[in-house]
Amino acid sequence: MQSILHLAVILSFIYMVNGVVLKSTMNNNYPQIAVLGCNSSKANLYYDTDKHVWVEHLISSCVNDEQSILEFCKQAYPSFRIGNIVRSDTVLRFENWCELISPIDKNGDNIHRCKQGSGTEEFVQPYRCLYLTSKREEITLPTVDCTMNSIIGTDQCLRAEQWRQLASVECENKNMNLNTSVMTLDWCGLSAFRGIEFVCCPTKKSNDNDYETSLDEQDDNDLLEDDPIQDGQQSSNQRIIAMTLASREPSWMEDYRRWNTDSAYFADDEDTNDDQTATEERERFAKDKESFKQKYKEQIDELKTRWQNQQKKIQFLVNGNVSAVREQIDIDFRREYESLKQAASQERTRLNELHEIHLDNMLNVAKAEANKKLINAWNNLPLKIFLFLNTYSFAFCSYPTKATRTSFFETDYVKHLKECLTIIEIEQDKEKKNYDEAIKNIHKALLALKDGLFGPRDGSSEPAISDVSQLCSGIYSQELLLAMINNLGRVTFEDRKEIVAIFNNLLRRQVGTKYPAVDHIMQRPVILFKLIEGYENADIALNCGMMLRECIRVQELAEIILKSDEFYKFFDYVQKSTFDIASDAFATFKDLLTKHKSLCAEFLELNYDLFFSKYRDLLNSENYVTRRQSLKLLGELLLDRYNFSVMTKYITNPDNLKQQMNLLKEKSKNIQFEAFHVFKIFVANPSKPKAISDILLRNRDKLIEFLTSFHTDRTDDEQFNDEKAYLIKQISELKEIKA
Repeated sequence: MQSILHLAVILSFIYMVNGVVLKSTMNNNYPQIAVLGCNSSKANLYYDTDKHVWVEHLISSCVNDEQSILEFCKQAYPSFRIGNIVRSDTVLRFENWCELISPIDKNGDNIHRCKQGSGTEEFVQPYRCLYLTSKREEITLPTVDCTMNSIIGTDQCLRAEQWRQLASVECENKNMNLNTSVMTLDWCGLSAFRGIEFVCCPTKKSNDNDYETSLDEQDDNDLLEDDPIQDGQQSSNQRIIAMTLASREPSWMEDYRRWNTDSAYFADDEDTNDDQTATEERERFAKDKESFKQKYKEQIDELKTRWQNQQKKIQFLVNGNVSAVREQIDIDFRREYESLKQAASQERTRLNELHEIHLDNMLNVAKAEANKKLINAWNNLPLKIFLFLNTYSFAFCSYPTKATRTSFFETDYVKHLKECLTIIEIEQDKEKKNYDEAIKNIHKALLALKDGLFGPRDGSSEPAISDVSQLCSGIYSQELLLAMINNLGRVTFEDRKEIVAIFNNLLRRQVGTKYPAVDHIMQRPVILFKLIEGYENADIALNCGMMLRECIRVQELAEIILKSDEFYKFFDYVQKSTFDIASDAFATFKDLLTKHKSLCAEFLELNYDLFFSKYRDLLNSENYVTRRQSLKLLGELLLDRYNFSVMTKYITNPDNLKQQMNLLKEKSKNIQFEAFHVFKIFVANPSKPKAISDILLRNRDKLIEFLTSFHTDRTDDEQFNDEKAYLIKQISELKEIKA
């Protein structure tokens, strides 16, 4: 609900007085946009050429490259045939541009537009959205000392920033500075043009006492609205968060960040004791780690700096193939990065191995001391020690109740549990003695297995990591996970809970950089499919759901399910007549579609038609809970930034609009309310296709009448009433779109 309300809050503030405000002077009325990129949660802006105001575009995705900037231009100006983009020299100052949040707290009070501390002032270089009949931007001489220049007719096709670099060099050759520039409208590619016109102005002389002040150091009162912001200020102003079309960092930096923040970066030494020796070893290891990280970071920083210097140099290549040079530079630096990464990996492995050797030596010393104490005790009280050992050996051989040696677990507990599971799987007669005996032994073995993984139930000690590792290896080699799941419906209620606990514990265990249970399941996807089938058995459905959701936390396992035919079984499971099972299945279904954003977005795009054809059935389900949960989830999916293309496709389909309008007429007020939050996305879309607009126009009077009387009992819900008023206004102002 929160994510659905998020859009509603923003929608109610479009065109309102407290929206974003331009504090700079604009001398043109061109279609243009202002964006902050994907690192910001603030809405993209576009310039309304009719009303002469900047408007927050509330349902557009973030933009981070040329193509996405062009797509946003097309979306913001559907009536123009936008074909290209170019970044303006002008820097615009905006106020009240902040991260928009839901303005209503739990009690319905404290209406706020902006997230506290998100900052409301931004300096941005806008992008002009070009179309075939665009007018050339006017360029004037600021003073009589300045000169008009151009570079045209060279048959060069260069990016805008490359032309500006050349223009800057041209001005420097005249002992002047580049003042302003505009691209010729003869474009030859995305943000690529065949020429530039520019103004060079004399270098400003300054006294020794004069110095340039950056915008960060100026008082806000000193910056007048009509003050032009010069290039010198742009370079020194750290607050300008404008998107640059040129790449700011090499592609391999993202790989470096992932490698450097790996959760398994170094060996885990949490099992060491807190004695003096262990403490000293931990401190030594910590120093080695920090030294290693610092050295590797310095190497990467130096490599990145050299890469950036090369990028600057190739901007001046006019007669050469810039793209080919850039590509070769990227290849060369990528090889150097991989070489550094390989050396760092080897060094990291060496540090880990050295640490493990030191820990093993400490353990051997401790074992020797324990053995010495045992011998001394034997010499002092031989008979008593003998009786204790004899009793222990008898109990150990009969049926062990605790983990003592992992090899015993692997050969006895694990194998014995597997044998007992095989017996109850084959034996059909539950009245037979061997079946009953197997059930009892399964219970004992599961408890012992759990003790081996978790440690004694009284919490007296922690299991040794090396012992647990060997125990897990035995579980995987004996294919125990699949055996436990296959027989989940045959064991007792309590043992099902033990199996769930063991399964989930194994799934979270990490060895180095790997998760053995995850690797094991990836090679045996039948385990996942058996868990999904568990929803068909009421006795084990909830147990299987808990294990499935634990698996879905791992993206690789979630991907296996999403790409399988078994995924579509959830459309039946969520409509089960048993409330508990249907609700649990829907919780799993929701996790699959929301846990891993990029994976889910890719899945929905590739399987849009099949998925939403089945999803329509959920929205029409006779099961009230299914219908309401599906509506709520639909709103979350459509409003997720990663699903922007899916949302765009969904809200341009007239059948989807008709379905939501029918759901608005449901008897259930809760269904109506959820449908309202999806319906408003159709109305809020600034680029409605003709089919959608026609439906709204044909039903305009009915919709206005319906919305006016819609949930009038919510008198205290100011946010909802604001939303209603906004939708009524939008629908009443709709104009017919000509074919």
